[in-house]
Amino acid sequence: MAFVMFTRPDDTPVGVDSSKVVSFAPVPTSGPTMGPLREGTRIVFENKTHQDVKELVAEVERRLNGSGGALLEAMLPTAASAGKGRTSKRKAPAKAAAKSKATAKPKAAKARKSPAKRKPAAS
Repeated sequence: MAFVMFTRPDDTPVGVDSSKVVSFAPVPTSGPTMGPLREGTRIVFENKTHQDVKELVAEVERRLNGSGGALLEAMLPTAASAGKGRTSKRKAPAKAAAKSKATAKPKAAKARKSPAKRKPAAS
């Protein structure tokens, strides 16, 4: 885990685990999600919480990039590194997928009773 230090709106330091960061963007300056800062960055984590920091987006990006390039590659893929981040899933080989389909048992269709064969309702 690589922790990166930032500054909270009340000027206290805060350590952020860079492996838990999902995204970051400028803090909203209006609306219901507005934070205490007029200028800064909102960092969003995996558990859907966020932390507003005084550093601007460019500085946050620089610091997170310095703590581990895989994080920013996963969030901001480039043409050269697209699909190489930790978040991409490996696809199953075609032969294995075909084999699993061939060995799967087909589901039997449920027999449907015709209306004439239903028992009459008891009165």
